[in-house]
Amino acid sequence: MSINVNDKSNTTFYFTAPLFLPCTIEDPNFLGVYSSTSTLPTTANNFNTAGVAGTGSMYVYLNSAWQYIGQYLYDAYRYLVYYQGSSFALASGTKWTSIFNDIASNSSLMNEFIGNTNSLTNLTNSSIAMNVIAGSSSAMQLIGNSTTAMSAILPSSAYKETWWNSSYYVGLGLNTYAGLNNSTLAGLSTVSNIVTNSTAMSAIASSSTAMNAIASSSTVMNAVAASSTAMNTVTASSTAMNAVAASSTAMNAVAASSTAMNAVAASSTAMNAVAASSTAMNAVAASSTAMNAVIASYTAMNAMTTLTAKNALQSASTALSSIQTLVSNINSGSIVLGGGTAGSSSALGLNALLVLLSYDNGAAVPAGSATSSPSPTLASKMYAAYSPTQNTYSSSYNISYPAVILVTNQIVFAVGIYSNTSGNAVGLGNLPGYSTTGTNASNIIYTTATSIQYPNKGTSPLLLSGTLYVEVQGSTAYYYYLTYTPS
Repeated sequence: MSINVNDKSNTTFYFTAPLFLPCTIEDPNFLGVYSSTSTLPTTANNFNTAGVAGTGSMYVYLNSAWQYIGQYLYDAYRYLVYYQGSSFALASGTKWTSIFNDIASNSSLMNEFIGNTNSLTNLTNSSIAMNVIAGSSSAMQLIGNSTTAMSAILPSSAYKETWWNSSYYVGLGLNTYAGLNNSTLAGLSTVSNIVTNSTAMSAIASSSTAMNAIASSSTVMNAVAASSTAMNTVTASSTAMNAVAASSTAMNAVAASSTAMNAVAASSTAMNAVAASSTAMNAVAASSTAMNAVIASYTAMNAMTTLTAKNALQSASTALSSIQTLVSNINSGSIVLGGGTAGSSSALGLNALLVLLSYDNGAAVPAGSATSSPSPTLASKMYAAYSPTQNTYSSSYNISYPAVILVTNQIVFAVGIYSNTSGNAVGLGNLPGYSTTGTNASNIIYTTATSIQYPNKGTSPLLLSGTLYVEVQGSTAYYYYLTYTPS
């Protein structure tokens, strides 16, 4: 077999895929394609590990000799991209980078590749290819104008973050992908440009496709969370917030940022989306930054009435200090209780308060007899703000009685009790059994007084399961509790 390397028609065959399929080459000494004779191997070497360079002269080993076959073998590149994805996906090194630099700078090749599903899959699964593309203005522009290409990258290709981190045509690509037809967004090159532009962010926030794309990217969400412009736009849109609330990537970024959480906490639209999403609530409940923002906003706190919120808060513990601060602020009067069960723009409602107090299984509400207990003050504040119903239990016997048998998800706070007869003991507790010693059915509150007494014994007044008992010593007990069952 011989070839005339000066005759293009004679060498056309060697510009096609078979050249790179060793099993189809008739010469058993085929070794591959190389860029110079200075590094030629002397043993058989498959093409996918051969020393191919993207520029300069190209040689092929045929008929026991190295044959020069031309420069810039784009047919070789075609073979690489179309058929050798598995080979170069994990490739590294300057020679591979050189190849993809050649590809990215050739508009004809790029247009060809971005129009082919197989080649796009291979390119977007290659770290080297995506890094080269992201670093090329011309390649990013071509990709940014292609819906097919952008759909292969967004929202979740292996190297989507590489694309988001590009300095070229990121806005164009997102605009194309989401079909927004927004010239302002299309003209913005970088993520940082996008998140600080209110016009672009308004277009993105109105599109679930665009929002789902940015919500899945840590690069974008970290930038969004740090931008008051972006967060104010996102929190005003239910479309945008639903996308953010459903994404752990997005919510982790938001929950870690005081800028983002302050914006979320100030928006009823945003907080309603957060309170309805287990993904969002789990992120918020696990973050002191997020919980500090919540307890600083009546809007945010009063949204905490959902079963989703209760489940997340009850099982969390990281931000317990935030709830302890909440209780302290209630005691000091800097947090106002009121507004009935729903609360108001200037007061914390009952239902939300009970859900918030369930954090870490109620760990912020210690027993009334604790040395630095907030419970008596908290209980008295709750009594004054929410006017609980007076309940009565009378008996001529010394007895305990189940006042409330909690159902699933019910929260009960034992507020206070007093006796109709001075000297006759009454109490509230979480265990059955009459005692007059402040145990069992009086282990939360025990008194012989005829005026209301708040929690004063060794058990927390907050119940998340079990039964609240009342005990009487041959008299009548007047007792108060507050309850809420989120659903």
